[in-house]
Amino acid sequence: MDEVRGPLHDSTFPEVLAAARTGANWAVESLFMDLQPRVLRFLRSTEPRAADDLAGEVWLAMARGISTFEGDLAGFRAWVFTIARRRLADHRRTA
Repeated sequence: MDEVRGPLHDSTFPEVLAAARTGANWAVESLFMDLQPRVLRFLRSTEPRAADDLAGEVWLAMARGISTFEGDLAGFRAWVFTIARRRLADHRRTA
C-alpha cells in the first residue's frame, strides 16, 4: 500500500485504516494527528486534570478495537469520541 500523507480525507481514510490495522506507523500517526488534538480539547474542557491520562486510555481502547471498526471517517471519529465519553464516565464514577 502507498503511504498517504497529509490530513485525513474521506477518500484516503480506507487506505489509512487498513494500514493502521496492520500496525503501519505512518497510518497510526495520521490517525493520531487527526484525532489527538480534538480528543484532548474535549477531555480538557470536561476533566482538565485527568485529560492526558484519559486520552491515553482512549488510544489504548482504539488500538484494541480498530480491527472490528467498520465505517467511514466520520464514523471513525464518532467511534473514538464514544470511547472518550465512556472513559470519562468511568473516571467520574471511580472518583
